Amino acid sequence: MKVSHSIFSAAAIGVLLLALAAPSASFAREEACYPGEHMRIAMEDRGQWVKNQMAREAAWLEIKASQEGAWEAFAAANLELSNAFGNRKPLPPDVDAATAIRQRAEHAAAFAQSLSKLAAATEKLQAVLNEDQRKVLDRIVSLHSQFRGGHFSEGMEDHEYCQHGSEMSPHASRSSPKAAAPVKPKK
Repeated sequence: MKVSHSIFSAAAIGVLLLALAAPSASFAREEACYPGEHMRIAMEDRGQWVKNQMAREAAWLEIKASQEGAWEAFAAANLELSNAFGNRKPLPPDVDAATAIRQRAEHAAAFAQSLSKLAAATEKLQAVLNEDQRKVLDRIVSLHSQFRGGHFSEGMEDHEYCQHGSEMSPHASRSSPKAAAPVKPKK
């Protein structure tokens, strides 16, 4: 009884961690925000998407030369988190329940470790940002947290962040995510 309870607890924690993975990983395809769309991205494409997203976010934050070290650590932690999320091994069709749960727990532990590294890198980045940059970072993280399981939370599906070919600016009001304006391309 005690063993099955701990296995169930481990599975529940794993599911929770995987649910938390979606917003921080930033792995959804740029041009689409449809349920399950992110799962179709190959690992190398996911890594490139994260790198592109980090470049956009660095521009939104207007990272200065003195902040680049903390920014690079933050970007690397985001990429590591994306890789941890994407490195799940498919289960064989005849796998037994204990092995399946154990593998999920191992994946969740690796993901949790990457998430902890991202939290530490975020703290270090916040420490070197000015007040305006911290507000932008708060907005970026807030937008990531509105992404759940391959789609945005209720009311987010029409958000500019999901529109084909547009880039969302994190400078919008926290209370009204729909008020976010697209970033104009720099020439």
